Amino acid sequence: AAKMPMSGAIRGMKQDILTKVHLAIECKFRESTSFQEWYKQAMEGRNIGDTRIPIVVWRKNQMKTKYVYLDWYDFLNILVYAYASGWPDKDLTANV
Repeated sequence: AAKMPMSGAIRGMKQDILTKVHLAIECKFRESTSFQEWYKQAMEGRNIGDTRIPIVVWRKNQMKTKYVYLDWYDFLNILVYAYASGWPDKDLTANV
């Protein structure tokens, strides 16, 4: 994964993080939260017909813990794919 230059301002590549994983990631480092607004940004950052899962990653400034906001059914789909890939018995980060 790599940070997008210009914070996703390039046409056709609006997500904040470019990754091989099928996710549209919107990153926010703020003191206050606006999860629904940020989630809408992640949704709008996808191209027409794009099926990437929109996700918001958030943390407060000066805080190490990060939190993820996503649709419940998308979360379940991620778990299904992880399980089908051998998780929890297989280390899924081995090839990352």
